[in-house]
Amino acid sequence: MAKFFPGATERWQATWEKKSITQDPQDPYLYRVVGKQTVSRVVGGTPVMEERLIQFVIKVSNDPSGRSENNMMTGVQIVSLDFQILNN
Repeated sequence: MAKFFPGATERWQATWEKKSITQDPQDPYLYRVVGKQTVSRVVGGTPVMEERLIQFVIKVSNDPSGRSENNMMTGVQIVSLDFQILNN
């Protein structure tokens, strides 16, 4: 069973801590979000903790449908989302 479902033999959880959010000065629809992800796992009874610094680059635009439930009444939509692990 563990061969196909590795989560069955290990337990893990992840937390996220925001470090910064910046708006691109040249493009008001481009945002960079940097945060720390902490993953805590127990593998074979041994606790393992990993931390990663991750940067998300989010491009938004005006939603042609305006404010709606689909965009949580913001009037904008995400048109692209990219990420980069800054340390590994």
